[in-house]
Amino acid sequence: CYVDIFLNISYSTKIWISITKLNLIYIDANAFEKLSMIDQLQLSYNYLEILNESYFHSLNNLKTLDINNNLIEKIGENAFNGLRRVENLNLRQNRLGEIHQNAFRIMILIRKLDLN
Repeated sequence: CYVDIFLNISYSTKIWISITKLNLIYIDANAFEKLSMIDQLQLSYNYLEILNESYFHSLNNLKTLDINNNLIEKIGENAFNGLRRVENLNLRQNRLGEIHQNAFRIMILIRKLDLN
């Protein structure tokens, strides 16, 4: 059952969602489909291994994405589809071994990228 708790939120409202320390290993492809107004999303301290290209496709207003302390090993070319407005991306403390050369091409406003 999907409850649209964001139905009456105006687009001028900043929305921060934290899905932290929930032992997530997977995100449904449509999990954020109706949440295009999210400003900040925190997915840190979980067990995510893959960044599916459909995870973020509808988050076209997102400015900050924090995915630190997960198990991500590879970032594909389309992992960040839809994230045109991201300014801050935190991928710290993952197991990154391979990043596609065009993975960040859509993020034309990026100011801070943490891959430490």
